[in-house]
Amino acid sequence: MKVFVTAKFSSIKNQNTPSPESILNTRKIVSELFGRHADFTQGSLDECYVVHNSKAVVVKSEAFEAPDKESIKQIINDVIEKLRT
Repeated sequence: MKVFVTAKFSSIKNQNTPSPESILNTRKIVSELFGRHADFTQGSLDECYVVHNSKAVVVKSEAFEAPDKESIKQIINDVIEKLRT
């Protein structure tokens, strides 16, 4: 099963403020994906695509095979950070 992570944002009132779509909140994405830990480890999810500003990365279930919570979160974060380049 594949899951696509998307978010909708309200419009921006101030033109000088960056649009929410251009801001990548890696901490929140990592937290949300880690919250699906059981789905990845039990085989319900094999991978998850994260799309931002017309770029995409894939978080695979292998990321959840790391030995501890912090290692898993770091692996996910490293994948998500590729969207910044």
